[in-house]
Amino acid sequence: MILFDFLSNIFKRKQPQADINASNFTTKGQQIDNSLFYNNDLRIFEDCVNLITNSKNKHTIEGRYLTLSDSYNRLLKYKSEISNWDSIKNKYEELIANKNSIMDKFSQTAISNTTNSQKADYDYIKELSESVKIKSDILYNEYIKEISSFDPLNIDKTIIENLPLTSVERNFLSYMSGRKIHDKNIAQYWKYDYKINFYFLMSRFFNEDYLRLSSDSDVLSSLKIIDLKEILKAENLPVSGKKAVLIERIINNTPIDRLNILLGDYDKIYTLTSKGFEAVHNIKKSATKNIDLEDECIQLILNGDFDKAYKKIQKYFRGSAESLSVEYIEVYSDLMENSELWSLPELGKHTSLFKACVILGIMLGIDSSKTLKLISRIDDIDIDKNLLLDEIHYLQAMLLCKINIKQFKNLGVKEIEVLSDIHNKNCSKHKGQIIKTVDAQPGKNLPPFSKKCNCTIIPHRSSKF
Repeated sequence: MILFDFLSNIFKRKQPQADINASNFTTKGQQIDNSLFYNNDLRIFEDCVNLITNSKNKHTIEGRYLTLSDSYNRLLKYKSEISNWDSIKNKYEELIANKNSIMDKFSQTAISNTTNSQKADYDYIKELSESVKIKSDILYNEYIKEISSFDPLNIDKTIIENLPLTSVERNFLSYMSGRKIHDKNIAQYWKYDYKINFYFLMSRFFNEDYLRLSSDSDVLSSLKIIDLKEILKAENLPVSGKKAVLIERIINNTPIDRLNILLGDYDKIYTLTSKGFEAVHNIKKSATKNIDLEDECIQLILNGDFDKAYKKIQKYFRGSAESLSVEYIEVYSDLMENSELWSLPELGKHTSLFKACVILGIMLGIDSSKTLKLISRIDDIDIDKNLLLDEIHYLQAMLLCKINIKQFKNLGVKEIEVLSDIHNKNCSKHKGQIIKTVDAQPGKNLPPFSKKCNCTIIPHRSSKF
């Protein structure tokens, strides 16, 4: 976690511009070599990318390069346009060697300071990690292959359903709108969480007139003003005016064949048709992309059928319809039947729906902020969002604590220990507090101790069960 935070901070900093030539790499006049730490080496290579990005082809290199190899692979694509390529290649190989050397030293130091038992654990974890990485790489390569199989210029015209789009399909349509056709960086949750078949659904979007490829005007609109001015300069046209004026000037004064050449380096983008716009314009953000499932489960919860709602969620997201344990059902039922339990008086007629959304949030495994999105989509509650967020957090913590207590009692746990949130002054004083299970009272001697409480409970280690 420390290493992750350290690297994250590096990437958040604004990177200095690099002066790269055929003989060396410098930053602000200082010579940089491979004796520096890996993060400095990585920063220098980031500067290489920034330099190329700021050239005439800057539109072809985009995004943040989070790894050394990613940066190099992107630069490799434009090798022929980079005059000092040999220097960049040599520097990349030097940086990689430096990185490997540092990581090897780190690993050897860690191993030399461990016992035989720890070394065995280390070897097992390393082997397991490598196995997981191999499997992850296989799945990723399969995913990229699936995305690459779709060619918007050669669409299978037989893929047509003419059925209304589901909420997941509408959300995916909105997600793809405006993306470049050669962009393979499509979030994997669409496949693994929402079961989207990229090739099939994209073909359907085109065949059923939801998506089209961008026109020259669309491409020009997607460019920055500085890019439009570069095109105007190349055609000896005036560069003054707002963006709409620049686009109109290019279109009106540039033959189509010439315009195609000028825009040849720019990717086409997926663009919504009027039908596609109608399908997505009223989509509201929610806890998940599957609004149909959310609505169905909310209704089941309001009807008291908690187990059926939970099974639907499990089957959709995990492929198995597991039953909800009796402890959950008892606590959920108590919440829905008791009109006085832990809710803002201002909720009034919205109370039941509010509680149902909180229960659904726990079933989905989402935090209070996403649960608030769910509530905001379903019901228009005129209460300060921060108050609602605190109430959701408190109610979720209360429910989970009650469920844990019931589970502990069923397991024969005699005492419960509080694990406190050391960053919350109101909670830290409860650190290590031991409460007998028979005396447990959530909200009083057990969490939540306040609206912002992040404490949790565990069986006390001396407890016999």
